[in-house]
Amino acid sequence: MMLEKFDSHATQEANAGGTAPCYQSGTTWDRRSPGGVSTSTEKPGRSALFEVTLDDGRRISAWACYAQSTYAGLLEGLPDRRFNDRLLADLVLRAASLFDGSPIHIIAPTRTDDTFEHGSRRHAFERLPRFWVAAAFDSEPIDTGKEWSALTVIWFQDEPLPVTAKAHAKVRALDWNAAAKDYELS
Repeated sequence: MMLEKFDSHATQEANAGGTAPCYQSGTTWDRRSPGGVSTSTEKPGRSALFEVTLDDGRRISAWACYAQSTYAGLLEGLPDRRFNDRLLADLVLRAASLFDGSPIHIIAPTRTDDTFEHGSRRHAFERLPRFWVAAAFDSEPIDTGKEWSALTVIWFQDEPLPVTAKAHAKVRALDWNAAAKDYELS
């Protein structure tokens, strides 16, 4: 199943129904499809933003999504491997504060070695894709004795939202059973 792609007309139609727009980089957004979303993979009280069918056939539903420019906080200098390693570790903490405390899985980003020339000087640096995206997903439980399973996934892409086909393919390849955690209603 492909992720829904939204054009401005579809977004305007959704907004007319009282829902939030789909393109809000740097903020958490929640959007119900026209008529609402009702799937068996939803945790009670949550509506799916979009669904993904993993390569193993499992359907997962995103109930929240956050997107931001990868280097939004870099005011001076160029990123290197050490900087990017710290950035990745920091994203785990940021995602934990944004969402519900489910396990966090980072899909390893492509790291590109590059150079920047300024006058007669050349500076080597390592570049990650331009945007990072974090989404909180729910699905059917891994263990049939539980109610649902959940996982927060972080990935990188070079274009702002919506999710690119390349990123979608990486999300579809997730090993949900190894990375997600089961939960139950108390």
